[in-house]
Amino acid sequence: MPPYHNAMTTTATDALDLARIRQAVASGQAREVRRRARLSQAEVAKAIGSSREAVAAWEGRRRLPQAADLGRRYLALLDALERQTGAGDA
Repeated sequence: MPPYHNAMTTTATDALDLARIRQAVASGQAREVRRRARLSQAEVAKAIGSSREAVAAWEGRRRLPQAADLGRRYLALLDALERQTGAGDA
């Protein structure tokens, strides 16, 4: 994928990422991974360039990241935290 693509274009990768985000949020995994890493919603938001309110809305299943790049940053952070904390081993 080119580094600068139309933000309105949904690619197969975007669709897969969105499905992974939905699964992580619906299962409560996103919140659990963050808590195991002992991070606040504000700290997660700062790390990915979002707001605490947005992270709270995602974890509360009220909303999903609207921008594909933001969603990818959120997934990458969750993956990294999961590896660090061993949350996937439970």
